[in-house]
Amino acid sequence: MNSFRIAIAIPLLAILLAPVALVAPAIAADDAKADPPAAPGPGPAPADKPPPNPFAPKPPNPFTSTDIFAGTFVGDEMTIKLTKTDGSYTGELLRGDTAFPLTAKRDDKSLKGTFRFSGFDYEFTASLDGDTLTVTTDNKPFVLKRQVVKPVVPVPAVPPVSPVKPDPGPPVTPPVTAPLPVPTHDPERGPGEEPEEAAVPVKLPTVKRPQDLAWLRFGTGASVTFDMTIALPNEIPAILRQKLTCEGLIEGMAGVELRQWNADARTWELSERQQVWLPKAKAIDELGFTKKATRSETMQLDTGVLRCEVTTYTRQVKTSDNKSSEMEVEIWRCSTIDVPTQELTLPEVFLLLTSDVARVTATMEQGGNKGTLDFKLTTTSHRVVVNRKSVTCAVYKGALDIDLAGEKVQGRYEHWLSHAIPGGVVMGYESAQRGLAVMERRRQAVAFSAGAAEKAGK
Repeated sequence: MNSFRIAIAIPLLAILLAPVALVAPAIAADDAKADPPAAPGPGPAPADKPPPNPFAPKPPNPFTSTDIFAGTFVGDEMTIKLTKTDGSYTGELLRGDTAFPLTAKRDDKSLKGTFRFSGFDYEFTASLDGDTLTVTTDNKPFVLKRQVVKPVVPVPAVPPVSPVKPDPGPPVTPPVTAPLPVPTHDPERGPGEEPEEAAVPVKLPTVKRPQDLAWLRFGTGASVTFDMTIALPNEIPAILRQKLTCEGLIEGMAGVELRQWNADARTWELSERQQVWLPKAKAIDELGFTKKATRSETMQLDTGVLRCEVTTYTRQVKTSDNKSSEMEVEIWRCSTIDVPTQELTLPEVFLLLTSDVARVTATMEQGGNKGTLDFKLTTTSHRVVVNRKSVTCAVYKGALDIDLAGEKVQGRYEHWLSHAIPGGVVMGYESAQRGLAVMERRRQAVAFSAGAAEKAGK
């Protein structure tokens, strides 16, 4: 379940990119030669200009595209859109809902170009056989088919409406109809956004850890499906779909089953079972911190002012290489907020944030390396739609800045949380940058089911 922690401590990989300029040879065209005028002879006088050669090819229609690569090509894992502009091509590669802008040049019967992602260029080639386009990047081919655009059928003109309104006649009483059924909380129902519903209260069991209530408040069978994008330096972004399902109470903790979608077999494959939610997260007093001081502060949100109790904690430890590590953490708690529990990953610390935490600040120092953190609640009323279901979220945003003996490392992340989603996570985004190396991870809930709580509400 480590892949499902909302974490910012992402290991960085070194990256060296050497963009290669691709220059396609120009394609020369033969100059058209006009036929010489006919010699004078018997018969009618020749015309001032000879008629066109009946065997010469017709000039191209300037309003239609004759380029074989221009158009849209669609495959199972990739879609490419190409437009010819001034001898080169522009467009985009699409994988799911993610678009990557591209440029390319033609090299005889193939294309060579690059697409851009997260500030870096990745090479690709494309070859065409009829209506089949094969795109190759990082030695992996993707087979696409040309998307045929259906001709537009002209609509006949509608006769003008007379400005004189006809006599409507006697009033008609509309028929009495039955009321529409109330939409149920089903992530797979038809189009149309459903109104948000309050979570159905269930009897909560006694648990060892507060983070388990984010699942057990829904009960066995509750599930959430995530789309995940993981981008590593100099690699094609990986796009995954994963589903977590609550297996109930296991040794006093919420058991969670993880399945991953296999697009080729079109089925869910079991990855892990009976893995607890946020397994490493612990409260700060369980991590060797000492309570130092408490004070009162206020915090401004879009919905008003929060009155918080701020507690300062400190910790000093020796690392494996016998270096002294010092950390000071301030936790801002507010009794008027109630958000799902979450995990905040700091160097060597997996910190559990309870439902009343509005902000966390920290300073760190280890062997000449220094870092600062500011992670805080920005709103409790952000609305998103998850598979046509409106969900109200609490949004946290944070920044982690570390100075490694003069080298800067920056981390940025967001957590969107809601009690309406099993597990509490609606969206998570984390990024880490060290020099030119950038890593990003994003996961978005795309469907959910409330399990036993949903059945109780029905």
